[in-house]
Amino acid sequence: MPVVILTRPSAEYKPGDARKAIIKRTYDNAVAEGDKNVYFVDGETYFKKEDAYMCLVDTVHPNDFGFMCMANTIQPVIEEILAEMK
Repeated sequence: MPVVILTRPSAEYKPGDARKAIIKRTYDNAVAEGDKNVYFVDGETYFKKEDAYMCLVDTVHPNDFGFMCMANTIQPVIEEILAEMK
């Protein structure tokens, strides 16, 4: 069963983000243990930097445009998973 691990959407990188570090470490540990069905999408890649604040209602929660940007970022990962399952 494929597992896609996502970090939360972010308009800006915050050094020392403990939550993101834990999520990334979880992914890295799975890969190191040989799991080939785990995928990682970094929340910093959902939005173009210049558009980030148009994507979030309150600098945290995505609006409709933000969710569309997230879907456009996650879609290639899902397509890759489906292609590998053929």
